[in-house]
Amino acid sequence: NILYGGLEKLYAEKGIPYVVSRNASAFCAYFCEKAPLVAHDVLEHHDFAFDRRYRKALIENGIYYIPVVCKQSSVSYSHSEDDIYKTLEITRQVLNEL
Repeated sequence: NILYGGLEKLYAEKGIPYVVSRNASAFCAYFCEKAPLVAHDVLEHHDFAFDRRYRKALIENGIYYIPVVCKQSSVSYSHSEDDIYKTLEITRQVLNEL
């Protein structure tokens, strides 16, 4: 998937610990070293402060990313390739500003 791979590349370029967990069209970016297996893993390892700033900045730049930390997002057939590339470009800008 263009979006998932693009997000992983952007996080890696910035040196941000991440896991993009995905299930078909649904995904969630966890800002931690390894995929959480249970809620306790999220509570112990996820960077909640970064997640909040990241989601807020995306929204302020026109990308609706549910403003609840660790909340999943999804891609649908209503999203064009142009939408996905625009999302990745704005994500790059946001990550450079954070």
